[in-house]
Amino acid sequence: MLTQANRFAIENFTESLIQSLNRYEYELLRNSWSDSLFKQRITGLSTAMNTVFEVYFDDKWSAEIESDNMDLVNRIKYQNGRVCLSNISHSDDFAEITLLILLDSYIDIWKYRIEMEEEKPVLSDYFLLKQGSWRSEVMKHELHVNQSYTASSVERRTANRVMEEHRK
Repeated sequence: MLTQANRFAIENFTESLIQSLNRYEYELLRNSWSDSLFKQRITGLSTAMNTVFEVYFDDKWSAEIESDNMDLVNRIKYQNGRVCLSNISHSDDFAEITLLILLDSYIDIWKYRIEMEEEKPVLSDYFLLKQGSWRSEVMKHELHVNQSYTASSVERRTANRVMEEHRK
């Protein structure tokens, strides 16, 4: 349950995050990401799927998450961008912030989920506008698709190809 002090800390963190992004700094974004809270959002997996998730996360997805976050900073930097807070929404256990990214040729929207970890606000998920889902939900879907077919099946190869194309 978020206390008033937690909400205040989240709002201060959000201001710091926006300032950091507008200065094209990577450190705050990199240091405030919580893999453990992100992993907690991947629920309802069988034991086998959880094992696969842990391997995929360590080998591939963790780097993709960091790359997505660093890519955000690079887009802002190299397209003369500016970040503004559009909305902050508090729920009982977390907050969601919506950022407007004003770039040279277009406006982008980026959304983060912020939770408290050891009394500090941390980033725990982000919304993929193109897919219309949180990153954690997309990973969970990919796990279910990959578990639905054998490794050598045409369906699994096709599903993997489609998901790879959809991510681009």
